[in-house]
Amino acid sequence: MSTSEPSANALPPLGPEPRFARLRTERARLGFAAALLGAFVVGGGATARALQGLRPALVMLTPSPIASMHDWSRSP
Repeated sequence: MSTSEPSANALPPLGPEPRFARLRTERARLGFAAALLGAFVVGGGATARALQGLRPALVMLTPSPIASMHDWSRSP
């Protein structure tokens, strides 16, 4: 018997592995859920931090009478 012939006791080759076969155990599911939750937390924190810098700055100007303002419509 040559090595290229299948033996009588050999099992047929299995088909492709199902898509989410690795997530069948409880530990794998919990790990995946923890990683997903961590990604959401990190993304939300980064978004909140980025939005903090977009607050408009409040500039206080001293009030002055309109009569003391220069006329900008005329060229000097």
